[in-house]
Amino acid sequence: MSSKKLKKEEKEWALSTKRFKTVSDDTPVDITKLSEDDKGLYYKDEPYTTKKLQQRLIITYCLKYALYQKSIHRNRDSFHCINEKRSLMFFMKSVVFEQIINSYYSP
Repeated sequence: MSSKKLKKEEKEWALSTKRFKTVSDDTPVDITKLSEDDKGLYYKDEPYTTKKLQQRLIITYCLKYALYQKSIHRNRDSFHCINEKRSLMFFMKSVVFEQIINSYYSP
């Protein structure tokens, strides 16, 4: 299930950094204090009941994957910035070229 489909309270709970446990032994963990080289997998869960089904909502967290996602977003943002600069440079070159052509052919 996508977090976009959750109600406000459920979304806040899902995005909170509290109540995580290690997958291996259910030990409570504060994921804000993990070291940069941590390779553990953490989760939290709670009952999630809709009109039709009784289920459990399970949220997982892995620092290694979170760092990977940040690097993707950083690279994507810098790529967009480079493309915007290229477009601007192309536009500027076109304007300059047009001015040269107009000055050459003007009486």
